[in-house]
Amino acid sequence: MTVGTLQYSSVNTANIAAGDYTVTAATDKYQNWDPNGGAKTVDLVFVDTSETGVTTGLADLWIRNTADASEAITLTDGNNSDAAICVIEQNKQAHVRWNGSNWTSTTGET
Repeated sequence: MTVGTLQYSSVNTANIAAGDYTVTAATDKYQNWDPNGGAKTVDLVFVDTSETGVTTGLADLWIRNTADASEAITLTDGNNSDAAICVIEQNKQAHVRWNGSNWTSTTGET
């Protein structure tokens, strides 16, 4: 399932790099990220693929930290001056939502 559809589920598994991570309506809704050797800060940037600017749509992502050691992923809002969203510790996940103007999150012990 991508952030723009509700019909099915799809998962992206990747070693995540620090810096910007662009999210569009076609982005996999479920993300398994490995910081690959150290803590990372990732700026979530939501962009409408049909425009050059930020969309006013809604998007949900579930991001799981699959690190093999104590490596945290810090998420920031790349659409709003890199404001802090949350920190995802090893083997934890966060649900983040783009509401049309900023990112919000919930984190859990799952």
